[in-house]
Amino acid sequence: MKFQDSIDEEKYRSAVAWALHDFDDRRKNFSDLFHLIQLENLSKDFLIKVVQNEKLVCNSTDCMQLLVTSLVSRISEAPACKAKPVQSEEIFMIGGESCRQSVAKFNTKTIQWSNMPDTNIARRWPSAVNYNQQILLMGGSDDDEDLNSVEMLDLNDENPKWDSNLPSMGEKRYAFASALLDGKLL
Repeated sequence: MKFQDSIDEEKYRSAVAWALHDFDDRRKNFSDLFHLIQLENLSKDFLIKVVQNEKLVCNSTDCMQLLVTSLVSRISEAPACKAKPVQSEEIFMIGGESCRQSVAKFNTKTIQWSNMPDTNIARRWPSAVNYNQQILLMGGSDDDEDLNSVEMLDLNDENPKWDSNLPSMGEKRYAFASALLDGKLL
């Protein structure tokens, strides 16, 4: 397995080097090359420390979906832990390193991705929580400044749409964590 790891790591590194050699022309084709790399043969450590930090991967929804799918599929391989299991069968990918409005949903049971409605504001590094099937998206940054705006997507609606008619946060923030504890937003 170690030999296979090094072959697939080399394939990955070669694809990145090829794309970076003529970035403006080749970045649009990187996703096609990334699909050819067998991520299941790469170590979890390599995926997290190397692949996840590559801008070519981070700036591509397709590449990020493949990466998250590969990482999620390894959860069942992890040793048992005493923490309570997550109740949700869905993981939402919103924003990222580059400003984007696209939202994708990953179903952990079916191992399938689906597109969700775009956010009203393009954001990078926002924070989000899911409470009672309502996704609250907060802050982040656009290309010019940090944001204090808040949007909500009610997944209980038949045709969910992002609602921006919510109070803004007290201060502008990006790349921050949020969580729910006993129904309270932290």
